[in-house]
Amino acid sequence: LLSLSKGSTSIPLDQLLFHNNRLFHSVFLQIRLPRTITAFVCGGLLALAGSLMQLLLKNPLADPYVLGVSGGAACVTLLMIFFGISGYGLIGGAWAGSLLSTLLILLLARKHQWQSHTLLLTGIALACGFSAIISLILLLSNDSTLHSMMFWLTGLAAREVYALMAGAGAKVELYDAIAVKFDGGAIGTVSGSG
Repeated sequence: LLSLSKGSTSIPLDQLLFHNNRLFHSVFLQIRLPRTITAFVCGGLLALAGSLMQLLLKNPLADPYVLGVSGGAACVTLLMIFFGISGYGLIGGAWAGSLLSTLLILLLARKHQWQSHTLLLTGIALACGFSAIISLILLLSNDSTLHSMMFWLTGLAAREVYALMAGAGAKVELYDAIAVKFDGGAIGTVSGSG
């Protein structure tokens, strides 16, 4: 409720409901309401993705940050900003980066039959690598692109975020497909011999 009424221009609730002020209505309907709904839906989808990862790996530490999925998305997105790509291409790059890091984790953990501890350790190693690459990109960036990169990393809710919701939904579907493929058999099973 606070995000709907507060901003650069404060909108009193009584003015919005009982008076016909076009400026308040347009700010509310075209800017604040879509951003609030988008933030709510994206937060819910991210919580669902984290819960699915924890369920799939049978480990409460598993989340997109620990496994390097978020780092892969951020790394590809920052590279795209560094090379001047903007708009919806950034969302595609973020989705491709998260998919690439997920596939890389699965590929590297294949040797140990995708056991949950192997997936977690592989993801942590990838997250550290992505973090180093992100730091290097930020260090090499000029001021104008650095500003855009920092806004992207902190979760700027802009027009492109509607497509991001579709990407987050596709990401949840990907985790669901992986869970069906493994059926909880190899993932999360730790043998007694260690």
